[in-house]
Amino acid sequence: MISIKKFFQNNKQKLEALEKENSYYQKVAEDLNMGDRDEGMWSKAFSRSKGDHKETESIYIKLMVEKIIIEEQLKGTEEEERKKEEEKLEKEREERDRKERWEEERERRQKKQKEQRERWQELQEEEDRLRKEGKEKNSKRRKKRYKFFKEEELPIISIISTGIFFLEMK
Repeated sequence: MISIKKFFQNNKQKLEALEKENSYYQKVAEDLNMGDRDEGMWSKAFSRSKGDHKETESIYIKLMVEKIIIEEQLKGTEEEERKKEEEKLEKEREERDRKERWEEERERRQKKQKEQRERWQELQEEEDRLRKEGKEKNSKRRKKRYKFFKEEELPIISIISTGIFFLEMK
């Protein structure tokens, strides 16, 4: 017979398992007293008892309790599988969300870098135009007003901002 008691259980777990098993026996006994029985299982018990009515009842009760225990184990297994599937879906959703946030941050950084390059190019064009006009002093003052990064500094800034982003993600 299958027992729900496990080898490595503490006393509290053993007591809970014993009470659960007793409730199964009680349920089967109540069903029998009410005349509610599984005819297939009763026939199996009858064949094992070789026609003895008391023995048939005893075997039937054992078989029905074994059946209930197996059904409970299946329910537990199905519940575990359902929880694992839910956890898997949750992890996939979190990963997808993380990738979307990372992609949005990357696009934002690229847009900012593009704007900085465009602004720097505008300043360079303005400086070139002013030089041509011979207004170099005005150009220097104007360049000091705008504190933008030089083009060679942009890759360094990009690397630093990416590193900061990943540190914040952890």
